[in-house]
Amino acid sequence: MRFAVVLHKCLHFCETLIEHIFVYAINIMYNKYINKSNNGYLLVIGGGEPFKKFKQITKIVEKVKTDRLILVTNGMWGQNYQKAKSVIFELYEHFCKRENPTKLILRLSVDKWHVKQIGKELINNIIDIYKKYFYDEPDFELQLHTLIGDETIEQIMNERKDFEIFKTDETGISDNEEVIKIFF
Repeated sequence: MRFAVVLHKCLHFCETLIEHIFVYAINIMYNKYINKSNNGYLLVIGGGEPFKKFKQITKIVEKVKTDRLILVTNGMWGQNYQKAKSVIFELYEHFCKRENPTKLILRLSVDKWHVKQIGKELINNIIDIYKKYFYDEPDFELQLHTLIGDETIEQIMNERKDFEIFKTDETGISDNEEVIKIFF
């Protein structure tokens, strides 16, 4: 079973209403529905940036029962290296407090639209922090995600020169038929 929490503004851009709905929904949902759903994985996505509700994200990380937890982000919080480090370490701290084991995947959206809007330095900051502090942590993973035909990830990795890029037809849960795997 799959369960998704979708975070977005209402169609009327009512910040207060959506904040109230979101806080209420998370406080009720993760206890009452998500934990009872016996789900295989939980995908937390936006229509905006979920990490703007970081306190609620940390509650999900710490409390929700699931085999795999995927947090989708544009990484806007990573534009400053120290801020990125702080966010990732706080996520990890809540991850370590879990009573039930899970695999946590921080899925960073990397494509030309996001890079144009918020830059690519944040991508490098987040990658550098994961490489330095969490490389050997198999259940606390960074995943870069892009759109079919978008070459932004390849451009960034080629600039970094500390990654090997190859294409494969290997698929996994929620993967497309052709997946670009990046190893460092």
